[in-house]
Amino acid sequence: MEENPIAQTSPLPRDIKRPFVDWLSFSVPYDKGNFAWIVETLGERTDLDKGFMGYSQSFVTDFGARVGYSPDKPENKIHVVLSGKSLAGLNGQLSIETLIESVIEIEGKFCRIDIALDDFDGLLDFETIWTKLENKEVGTRFKTYSRIQGKKTKIDNPDDFSRIESGSLWKDTSRPMKSGDTIYIGNRSSDVFCRIYDKIKETKSNRISVNGKTYVLPFWNRLEFELKGTAADQYCNPHDFINLETGEICHKSIGKKVRRSSFLDRSFPRTAYYYLKFLEPTYKFKKLENGTRFRELKHKRHWESSLWWTQFLQTAEGEKIGLSFVRPGLENVRDWMMNQNSGAFYLLKELFGDKFIKTLEDQGEEKFSENKRYQKLMREFKAREQGNIKDLHKLLFFKDYEKEKIG
Repeated sequence: MEENPIAQTSPLPRDIKRPFVDWLSFSVPYDKGNFAWIVETLGERTDLDKGFMGYSQSFVTDFGARVGYSPDKPENKIHVVLSGKSLAGLNGQLSIETLIESVIEIEGKFCRIDIALDDFDGLLDFETIWTKLENKEVGTRFKTYSRIQGKKTKIDNPDDFSRIESGSLWKDTSRPMKSGDTIYIGNRSSDVFCRIYDKIKETKSNRISVNGKTYVLPFWNRLEFELKGTAADQYCNPHDFINLETGEICHKSIGKKVRRSSFLDRSFPRTAYYYLKFLEPTYKFKKLENGTRFRELKHKRHWESSLWWTQFLQTAEGEKIGLSFVRPGLENVRDWMMNQNSGAFYLLKELFGDKFIKTLEDQGEEKFSENKRYQKLMREFKAREQGNIKDLHKLLFFKDYEKEKIG
């Protein structure tokens, strides 16, 4: 398929340059009403024949939420996981702040949240970032870092914050590496973890689909913070436990839970700058008694932030953390099919011919009838082809359409 020349020259819409939640998981009390809330909020359920994350039973919803529960262990609550794709599908149907507030209202607890900001301008240069980490030109609460490039891995030594470069004993390392470039900062098992990765290499595509329009990208890198456990719960629902008699913060066993603020008050630039700063070494000049001048390195706390780092974070200044506008469109489905399944399709077609194709079509039709997202993509495509702007507007901007109807 030829690249759309309009897509190549059109400026990217502002919506996709905003920070967004790329993963959300939470647990809510095991209650019949909460099962109903999940269906009402996240779509009809399809029960699965296996459990999930240690839960004995599970189901998925129309919007792709994965839900685990154990009827024999209700104390383990109901666990809900929303991936980035599921959350992107919710955009236009439900805001992230509304979803989070709804979870708080039913006494849910947040287990993990990933917040992300995409770089479409090439400000996040991987070699520059890696050099900064190697030279310790960073101000951060994290102690370790690592980098993975295809099959070649650079890992950190937590004792001296230095790099160990490892090879492979079972792969020919002289061959070209597979695609992928990710820098990890922090320990994956800790409450807060950071990663910076190349989305074009990860998705094997430089195209994104936004509201039915395809854009071709020269750069697409992502900065992401993963918060788990207490860090995730406090980020979504900032609170303290207060002794009502003394007004002091105390242990939850003797205090009342009091909210300090809300998720709406969260800022991606402030969060990123709190956990991570890339710095430029700064010097001061001194003079000896004999008049000789020399340059002395200032203490790191006086170093200035790297311009490219502040420029990148400023792209999200004043923006609320929302949901991704990069929905899986037809281009993405096509690229996924071509990159992931075309070899297997060719093999089975050559071996079994038309019989295999007929079986694939029959099973595909059945799967399609159960997949709300694919059905929506087909309706969008047909509405666009027929020039039915009203139907397309309804599909892409459901919330605005409802307001228009009420008005």
